[in-house]
Amino acid sequence: MRQSRALLALTLICGLLAPSPALGQPATLKWYVDHFTYFYRAPQPERLVGLIEKWQSDSGNRWDPYPPLVGFLAVVFRDHPNWIERLVPPKLTRGSATALAGALRLAGDPSIPPEVRSRIAQAGSDEILKRQLAGLPSQLLDLQITLPTDRFGTPAATAIFLSIPRM
Repeated sequence: MRQSRALLALTLICGLLAPSPALGQPATLKWYVDHFTYFYRAPQPERLVGLIEKWQSDSGNRWDPYPPLVGFLAVVFRDHPNWIERLVPPKLTRGSATALAGALRLAGDPSIPPEVRSRIAQAGSDEILKRQLAGLPSQLLDLQITLPTDRFGTPAATAIFLSIPRM
């Protein structure tokens, strides 16, 4: 029993210390720690200008790095709706457009500027990510935890919940 707990602890520690392939090199990881992980300490949306472009660039054509961005941006958009247009870059990938649509929905559908709506529509959508986000509620406040092991129906929904800043 003790050995299995020690192995589990070691696995978790190694998993937390190993940089994710989605984030790339240590300099990139530091950028995300500074801008994403500790945003709640100084929640100033102007610090997030360029976040979506960097996320697009570092994510490539993969869908799986986007769910944490959905939860994070949902909180940012809900709390700072006047920053939506400034945070959304002119050119979006399918993954970022799908993530933005999910974040805007979870933010409680704040007033979406027409230019942002147009950018999202022009980019199209990532069908895999869209399926992963399909079971989400219409706003953050409707997320419910029933059990600590509840997976919210999909891995993406779990990642979104885990990425929501606790303010």
